[in-house]
Amino acid sequence: MIPFRRLRRSLAVFGLVLAAPAAFVRGQAPAAKYADVAEAIRTAGLRGEYAATLLERLTSAAGPRLTGSPAAAAAVQWARTMMGELGFETWLEPVTVQHWVRGGETARIVRPARPGLPALPIAALGLSVPTPPGGISAPVVEVHSFEELRTLGLAVKGRIVFYNTPMDPRPLDTFQAYGGAVQFRSRGASEAAKLGAAAVLVRSVTLRTDDHPHAGMVAYEADAPKIPAAAISTRGADTGPLARQGAVLMGFVPDSQKYFDYHHSALDVLSAVHPRELELGAIVMAIFAYVTAQEGI
Repeated sequence: MIPFRRLRRSLAVFGLVLAAPAAFVRGQAPAAKYADVAEAIRTAGLRGEYAATLLERLTSAAGPRLTGSPAAAAAVQWARTMMGELGFETWLEPVTVQHWVRGGETARIVRPARPGLPALPIAALGLSVPTPPGGISAPVVEVHSFEELRTLGLAVKGRIVFYNTPMDPRPLDTFQAYGGAVQFRSRGASEAAKLGAAAVLVRSVTLRTDDHPHAGMVAYEADAPKIPAAAISTRGADTGPLARQGAVLMGFVPDSQKYFDYHHSALDVLSAVHPRELELGAIVMAIFAYVTAQEGI
């Protein structure tokens, strides 16, 4: 445990370091001694394993922490106890949360008809709304930018907009390439919905070529209709230009569910969780743990 006196002194120095940019704005250079102390704190953090120890304690005490679940509430209590040990005075406040559960999801080319053609590898984007029970069948419109989408205008009405924009492999900073492609995943559904699109399909935001779609999440705008959104794997996106084949997708993101309206409330008990939703959550966490162990992440 870090002595409170030492922690308080470190936090005070940290506050001075954070204030340094403001000093630059006023034309005043920060004192060199504060920069040295900040570097010492950073170096100590990198050399030690205190942060990793805290993470280990959290995962051991609470385990998988799905939003709105009893384990998530236990993690909050653990964090409060830990911060108390460090000398902080804390309190809890009720928080309203949204819990989204992935359902089944399929996508197929149904025209032109190709017997035996496998389903396209897709994954519903986090927080995506579901399709109607029978799915969506509609022509696909492939675009590579929001400008191209706006040029098409109402021509995309009733169609599935397919954002097929690969990450650029050239920048040394991969986050630069990521930022250029991920915008279609976060904003694509709302931009297409404003023009009347029925759904969106987004090329996975990754430099890898594989059949594992990267879901991420969609960010719906408040003033735009909410339409289903899914990611397609990079290999799935490259198996022939879907739009030029006159392709139609169906069975698209058919099911998503929510449970728990309030976090840390009287409803935070295991008996309030729908058994199927709990099963799906457990499956997702098991797959995540397996992939993490196999890939050494």
